[in-house]
Amino acid sequence: LAEKRHLLQWDSDITYRKGSTKIRVPNYPPLCQLLLEEYHDVLYAGHFGSNKTLTGIAKHYYWPHMAADVQKFVTSCDTCQRMKSSKQKKAGLLQPLPVPEHPWQVVSLDFITGLPTTTSGHDAILVVIDKFSKMGHFILTHATAHTEETAQLFQVLKRTDVFARNQTRHVICLPSADRRTDRASQPNRGATPSRSLQGRYLQMGLASTRPGVCLQQRHSRRYKTDAVLPLLRPQPTHATRTNIF
Repeated sequence: LAEKRHLLQWDSDITYRKGSTKIRVPNYPPLCQLLLEEYHDVLYAGHFGSNKTLTGIAKHYYWPHMAADVQKFVTSCDTCQRMKSSKQKKAGLLQPLPVPEHPWQVVSLDFITGLPTTTSGHDAILVVIDKFSKMGHFILTHATAHTEETAQLFQVLKRTDVFARNQTRHVICLPSADRRTDRASQPNRGATPSRSLQGRYLQMGLASTRPGVCLQQRHSRRYKTDAVLPLLRPQPTHATRTNIF
């Protein structure tokens, strides 16, 4: 017996808890199952819930872990699952999220995983989208990156536009993806993300070096020394002449 012997008493070969009229059911699963069916499944039992079923059994019987057994039995009852209506409160209507008041106030993050591993060990891309302007940034990372690493990448994003070095061939166009997505016009604004944030349309390739445009001048100097830029430009196709005769 699980209880100490001085907590039990016997009468006519029936075990009781001392000072109580509750019958102590032995540790025999078929017998416990029979009692559960008698107090829950039969016609006069009414397929009550776990609380009422436990109250009915506890008036006359007792065994260790009885409450857990009753809860498991009632929740697994096929008749109750099919016939009883849910008591859960119905979900309310969907509410729109508040509209951001300025760029980069609210951002959404997502990971693109399952990519080939680069020579530097990267195998995933962290996608950061500004909910105000829809501008996107793409950052190389690892599929197993934890919260601290992701927060560190986000701090890098806030300070610089250089996200990766020594990229391999299959991720060589990743920095250009920022500029590609930022050139798409947003229907709700009627302008591209770069137009909303910087007041100008983003230029691809060599930017203009007009006097006084510091941002464009900085980009121009970087693009002139960029070894990757020629690889991103479309190569001209030369038509070949075939002699039929």
